[in-house]
Amino acid sequence: MSNKTLTKVLSFVLAVLLLATALLLPSYARTKKNERVPLVVVTGFGLNLLYYNYGEADQKTVWPFSATDAAEQVKLKLPSLIQMIIEGKYTPERFGTLFADGSEEVVEKLVCNPDGTSKYNVTCYPNIPEKSTYKYLKNKMDLADICEPLLAVDAANKTGEDNVFVYHYDFRMGAYKCARELRTFIEEVKEYTGAKRINLFGMSFGGLITGTYLSLYGTKGDLKNVIMDVPALGGTSFISDYYLGESDIPLSDIIQFVETGFGLESHISDYIKLLSTDELNKFLSAFLKEFRPITLYWNSMWDLMTNEDYEKLKPVLLDKGASAKLIEESDFIHHKIVPNYRKNFKKCLDKGVNVSILCNYGNDTFLGDDALGDILLDTEKVSGAKCAPYGKRFADGYVCANTVCKNKSHYHVSPSMEIDASCAYLPENTWFIDGQYHGSYSLEKYSLDLVKKLVYTDKRIDIYSDANYPQFEVAKHQNRGVYAKFDDSLSGYLTGKDKKLEIENLSKKYPIKIMSVTCDGADIAFDEADGLIIPAGKTKEVTFTGKVPKVGAKHITVTVKYFRIGSVDPIKDRTLDFTIRNGAPVKYSGGYVDN
Repeated sequence: MSNKTLTKVLSFVLAVLLLATALLLPSYARTKKNERVPLVVVTGFGLNLLYYNYGEADQKTVWPFSATDAAEQVKLKLPSLIQMIIEGKYTPERFGTLFADGSEEVVEKLVCNPDGTSKYNVTCYPNIPEKSTYKYLKNKMDLADICEPLLAVDAANKTGEDNVFVYHYDFRMGAYKCARELRTFIEEVKEYTGAKRINLFGMSFGGLITGTYLSLYGTKGDLKNVIMDVPALGGTSFISDYYLGESDIPLSDIIQFVETGFGLESHISDYIKLLSTDELNKFLSAFLKEFRPITLYWNSMWDLMTNEDYEKLKPVLLDKGASAKLIEESDFIHHKIVPNYRKNFKKCLDKGVNVSILCNYGNDTFLGDDALGDILLDTEKVSGAKCAPYGKRFADGYVCANTVCKNKSHYHVSPSMEIDASCAYLPENTWFIDGQYHGSYSLEKYSLDLVKKLVYTDKRIDIYSDANYPQFEVAKHQNRGVYAKFDDSLSGYLTGKDKKLEIENLSKKYPIKIMSVTCDGADIAFDEADGLIIPAGKTKEVTFTGKVPKVGAKHITVTVKYFRIGSVDPIKDRTLDFTIRNGAPVKYSGGYVDN
């Protein structure tokens, strides 16, 4: 054989090998350098504009509702309220009913028929790729109307304003319908941009739509990175409480939620805890009971129920005949989609799609259902993990159940010992933020940076990929005051290697003076911390004395008391959860203990 012939044969063999390698490698490994992968954003419930008679001469925005319409209803109902008070007939229940009547008038156009279709000609903004880019929308709408604006702005800066897309949906419709429409939109985005794959970000109910999309179309080869932030994957106990008109408001949590959202450093929520919410609960119960007909036939609300609540309330509130179509689509979500997340998400991972879930915990749910959550969604339903009830934790000595992650060398129990993520839908691809509120990722640098990392990565990524983003972290919003971690362990854990405690002042304007740092559960002391001054936004280390117990799976807390210099509300404290991991687990007594 001549050298020329041999060269041709070797070239052919090499080409075949290269082709075979390319086909066998997962798609995430074939990312071209500087490839512009479009980002499609699917935002949360109620964050899309809805229009009556869109495109017609009498077009009107019906969601968000008009402040003018709301003011008009207040003016109309005010005399009735005044008369009620004058005649001595005022009760929280009557006020709730009156308030509901006015609210119904404002949002009446959002009513759906028993089959789940809109009663009026109400639709969302049209999903046309060229009119759904960040570039187009920022010139046509207020920035506040662009879904997930901080993420959209950052993505636009990285990949171009015409490469970031907002998927609009009618939030009254079900996840199955929305996922099918999202499929059409993604196909059109690919055609419009020429891209073969897209990155997908879904938040809250948008996360349920995204999870449904993954279950139906996730292995088609056109997804690169999929991030679900606080996705409503398994529903929430809040919805059934809403339909039943039941309420027990965790008011201090809600006030702190508002403080967080506005970036405040006030601590009004600390004092709200001292107030009774009985009157407010009576008002809200009456309001929910009267307002329920507006949302009764929203397919989305039925999808957002837990499977258990759905089966319980479906025969009570829905007619099999009139609501047949609504029931068919919600049955599909509850019977086909929700029970198969683990299997379907795993298939997507095996096809090279980076699937990531961000979950929050540390709070009650909005109507006080004793479920660990992020105000709106139950942590267990969002993540699939095993969770203790709100206000409880697993007893010391608890170890991973390993029902999904079978690797016993992996430790998936939260530092607060409230969550066992070894049972999650994706144990290696789910991140948890303690004290974070629903949808607040963009309000805190750590969480926003994690989302960006997951959106833009060109590599296979999981909870072990970067020690700066461990599976469990603590919210660092400025009104949380301080944050602390030990120097040689992941956030929330204490081992024999640790020698110091790192204390970060989360305030953006107040320096703090440490009054004391104490530990409950381990014989270690932080005496040198007393009197330490930490400037705003800075971190300082303090050495601790005493020995870390040679045990594992033992819960302890560290409380930092401090003085905010210059604040009208100066004396504060924060207690942080830690788990000792420095030996064999202590004996497990079983069950839960008070947190």
